[in-house]
Amino acid sequence: MTVSSERVEEIFNALMENPSDLRSELCKAYCGSDTALWREVNSLLQVAENAEGFLSLGADGVEWITRQTLEPESLTGQRLGAFEIVRVLDSGGMGVVFLAKRVDGHYEQQVAIKVARFGLESEGTHQRFHSERQFLAHLQHSNIAQLLDGGTSADGHPYLVMEYIQGETIDKHCRSNQLSIKPILLLMGQVCNAVHYAHQNLLIHCDLKPANILVTATGMPKLLDFGIATLLQPTHFAPTGSPTNKLTATADSTAAPFTPEFAAPEQLCGEPVTTAADVYSLGVVLYRLLSGKLPYKICGDNLQDIAETVTNITIPAPSSVATPAIQKQLRGDLDSLVLKALHKDPARRYSSVQELADDIDRYLAGHPLKASNSTWLYRAGKFIGRHRVGVGLGTLAAISLLAGSLISTWQWQIAQAKQVEAERRSQDVHELTSMVVFDIPKSISELPGSTPLRERMIRKGVAYLDTLEKTRTDSPELRNDLASAYLELARLQGNPMSSNLGDPELALSNFKKALKIQKQLLIDSPNDMNLNLKLATSYMFKGAVHGASLGDLDQAHVLTEQCLALVKPFVHTGNPQVLKRSIACSTVAAHWLTLAGHESLATQHLRKAEQVYKNIPANHPFISSMAGHRLRARIHEEWAEIKTRSGDFQEALEHERKRLEIILTQLQAHESIDRFVGTAYHGLAARLAAVDRFVEAQQAFALASTHWRKWQYDHPLDVSATQALIVIQGELADLRWKVAGSVIEPAIRAHAVKNSCTAYYDSVRYLDMLPENQTSFPRRYAWSSDPDTIIERFADRC
Repeated sequence: MTVSSERVEEIFNALMENPSDLRSELCKAYCGSDTALWREVNSLLQVAENAEGFLSLGADGVEWITRQTLEPESLTGQRLGAFEIVRVLDSGGMGVVFLAKRVDGHYEQQVAIKVARFGLESEGTHQRFHSERQFLAHLQHSNIAQLLDGGTSADGHPYLVMEYIQGETIDKHCRSNQLSIKPILLLMGQVCNAVHYAHQNLLIHCDLKPANILVTATGMPKLLDFGIATLLQPTHFAPTGSPTNKLTATADSTAAPFTPEFAAPEQLCGEPVTTAADVYSLGVVLYRLLSGKLPYKICGDNLQDIAETVTNITIPAPSSVATPAIQKQLRGDLDSLVLKALHKDPARRYSSVQELADDIDRYLAGHPLKASNSTWLYRAGKFIGRHRVGVGLGTLAAISLLAGSLISTWQWQIAQAKQVEAERRSQDVHELTSMVVFDIPKSISELPGSTPLRERMIRKGVAYLDTLEKTRTDSPELRNDLASAYLELARLQGNPMSSNLGDPELALSNFKKALKIQKQLLIDSPNDMNLNLKLATSYMFKGAVHGASLGDLDQAHVLTEQCLALVKPFVHTGNPQVLKRSIACSTVAAHWLTLAGHESLATQHLRKAEQVYKNIPANHPFISSMAGHRLRARIHEEWAEIKTRSGDFQEALEHERKRLEIILTQLQAHESIDRFVGTAYHGLAARLAAVDRFVEAQQAFALASTHWRKWQYDHPLDVSATQALIVIQGELADLRWKVAGSVIEPAIRAHAVKNSCTAYYDSVRYLDMLPENQTSFPRRYAWSSDPDTIIERFADRC
C-alpha cells in the first residue's frame, strides 16, 4: 500500500513538537490502524532520536532526511556489486527491497536486493544486517528464498542480495487456482517443513503471513522475509559473550513491526517469542486458506488494543465461517487441527511446527490426528475411512448375519473393535519406530562418537519394522520405510563413502534387502521419482562396497550404471535430490573406471557430471549447498586422478588445489567436515609428492593428518578415519624416506630416516586399531590398497 509522503511529514512535524517520551504513544494515536503509515512515521522518529545533533540540523536537515527516507526510488539505475537496481519491489520499516539484474557480464540473473533504509545507517543497523546475513547463510532449503550475496554500498548502506521469486502469494494462488482442501494442505505441509528447517537452524521467522509465502509457476511455495523485510534479534545468534540459553527471540517491534493479524498473542503483548509464535502464525494462515477469512477482525488504534482483542476473543471454528460447500469437510479434524495451532497458551499449541506438519500428513493419509479426541469411535471412523471396501463387505455380512443371529452380530462387533485397536497400536508402533530409525539418528549424526549408537538404534528399529511389515504386507508406506531403514543401516555398517563401522559383508546383506523391497515397490509405481531415487541410491552405495571394500571394480561399475539409468529420466525436473544423485553417480562411475584403467570412459562420465552441474541456474539452492560444494570438489578429485595417470602432474595438482579451495570455503559454515578437509589435503599432498615438492607435500600431509585425527577423536569407531590415517602416515613415511635418499649430509639424512620411521610407526599403530575382519580398505593412491606393504616397509627400513 502506498503511503502519502505529505501525510507522513505532517504527522512527523506534529510529533517533533512534543517531548520525546510522548512521541511513541502519540504516533500510535495519529496513525490508528494504518500499519504502513505507522511504520514510515516511526522510522523517521528513530532517525530523529538517534541522529547526532539532529535538532541542530534545522528545517533543511529534517527535509533531507524525510526525502531520503521516503524516496527509495532514487537508487534506481545505481549499481551494487555485480547488480544494477531496476525498481522498487517492497518497502518495510527497516529496509527497501529492489528488483535488480546482474550486469557484470558473466550471465543473466534477476535478484531481490534489500537495502537498509536511508537515514538508519547506525552501527546497530550494520550489525543487524551482518547478523541477518549470517543467519541466512545457514539456510539451504528448496522452500526458502536463498541468500546469494551481501555487502555495503559505496555510501555506506548495508544490503543483502536474495533469490528473486516470481510467483503469487499463497492465498492468491489458492483462490486463482480454486484449490480444494487437499492441495492446500499439501502446500502448507511444504511451508511447515521450511519453517521447521529454520527452527532447526535456531531461527524464528516471527512474521509468517500469506504475503511472505510465494508460490511459483511450478507450484512450489517459497518462504520469504528471512532477509526480505524483517530483521529479528534471536538471542541464540547474539554476539560472543551474550547469554544464549534457549531458543527465544525478541522481535524489535519498533524497528521491524510484525503484522498484527497474523501475530501470536505473546508477540503482541511484547513477551519473549519462541517457535510457538510461528506455529500460531501458520495456524492463522491455514485458517485463512481453508475458510477464506481471518480468525478475528482487528479493531483498535494501537497495539495494546489489538493485543487485548486477540488475547480475549474466542476464535470460531473454521467450518463455522467457511462457505457452506466446504463446511462439512472442515468440521471435525481440520477444525481441531487449526484451533490447536491457534491456542492462546503457547504450551497447548503443537509443540513444534514439525508436529503440526505431521498432523497435516495424518489427515491426508486418513489416520487419527493428535489434535482430535482419541476416542474409540473416532479411531474406528478413521479406520473405516481408510478401508471402505473391506468395512463395506463386513457390514453386508453383518446385516445378513443379523437376520439369523444377534449373537453373531455381537461377535462381529467385538472382532471389529479388536481390529481397530490393532490398527491403532500398529500405527503407533510404526510412528515410534520411524522416529527411532530416522528422526533421532539424524538429529544426533553430528554428535561425536554417534556412529555406533545410530547403528544400534536403526538395527533395533529395523527389527520392529520387519515384524510390522510381515503383518501388513499391503502397506507401501511401511515397506518404503523398511527399505529406507535397511539402506541407512547398511551405510552405517560398511559404506566406504561415509562414516562406517567397517563390516562390508553385513552392509551388503542389508543393501540387498533394501533393493529387493524397492524393486517391488517400483513395479507398482514405475514413474514415482522418489522411489527411483531411493533405488538409485541403493545401487550406488552397494557399488561402493563392491568396489572400495571388496575390490570388485566391474560389479561396482555395473551397479553405478544402474544408478544413472534410474536418475536420467528425472534430471529435467531440476529437483535438487535428482541433480545431486545424477552428478554423484556419474562421478563415482568415473572413479571405478579410472581405477580399472579405463580413463577415456571415465572422462566421458566426468564430462556428463560437469554438464549437469553447468545446466543448474546459479541461484539454484543446490549450487550453494554443502552437497553441491562436495560434489563439485569430487569432480576435481577424479580429474586429478585421471591427469596423474596420463602423466599430466601439474594439471592434476591444479585440480587438487581447486578441490581444496572449494572444501575450505565450507569450513566456517559447517563445523563437522573435518573428514572432507582431511581428504582434500591428502589428495593435494599426494600430487605434490608426485612432482617432488617435498616441503609443501609434507605440510599438506601434516594438515591432512590433523583434520583426520580430529575426526577420529570425535568418531573413534569410524573405520574410514582409521583407514585414512594408515594411508596418510604410510605415504608420509615413503615421502620422508625419499627425502632422506636425496640428502648427502649424514646427520641430516639420519634425521630424515628417523622421521620416516616415526611415520611408519604411526601407520602401523593405526593399522592395529582396525577391526579384525578389516584387512583391506578403499584404494586410492599407490600401494594404499594393501596394508601389508606398510608392515613390510616398516620392518625393512626401521
